[in-house]
Amino acid sequence: MLKAQPTTSNGQTDEHGRIRFDPNLNVDKRDSPFFLLAMDLPPPPPVLGGEEGGNLVPQVTIGQVLSKYDGQSFHTSNAKLTRYALRRLPPYLIIHFRRFTKNSLGQEERNPTLVNFPIKNLDIAKHVPLLNTPQPHPQDVNLSQVYDLVANVVYDAVPGTVRQGASWKCHVHTNAQPANDGEKWFAIQDLLVEQLNRQMIFLAESYLQIWAMRSS
Repeated sequence: MLKAQPTTSNGQTDEHGRIRFDPNLNVDKRDSPFFLLAMDLPPPPPVLGGEEGGNLVPQVTIGQVLSKYDGQSFHTSNAKLTRYALRRLPPYLIIHFRRFTKNSLGQEERNPTLVNFPIKNLDIAKHVPLLNTPQPHPQDVNLSQVYDLVANVVYDAVPGTVRQGASWKCHVHTNAQPANDGEKWFAIQDLLVEQLNRQMIFLAESYLQIWAMRSS
């Protein structure tokens, strides 16, 4: 379950124009089931001049974007300050990275920020502590909080554009049988299937990921 805590700001802002939290206002707490977790990518830095600056690609870790659900960080939405926290973890976790936004002129923009993540052993509790539940759900007993990547959907387009030369690919893997054969990853685009070096997976612009909870 996802717990949201929106607090109305009444339009109050600080000296920097940011919405200010008013502790005297009521706090609305709500439990909501979720299908996926939407991750906000940090805005890319201003374009740097020169050939070297033009080739720089901003990067963040998956732990940094997961911090949205740490129950402490405030996020602005519809003149409200909201905190998000996770109460339970599902067997399969779907993560959506918000790459496309619109600027003040209504023009679509693409965020090229790369997300660094492990292929295996993603410990969600390390980045997002779960809320304490007085009576844990029976299905949660002895559940693992470690996930392995199952699929990674990525977006590609000409640098500096949104849709020019756009294409979608899906990174998937085979379960090694026997285990000593090693796991193999493949990039699928339409009818084209190519073997992929697992070390290169995070170098693409991830848009949607599916993670499977490891058996405890």
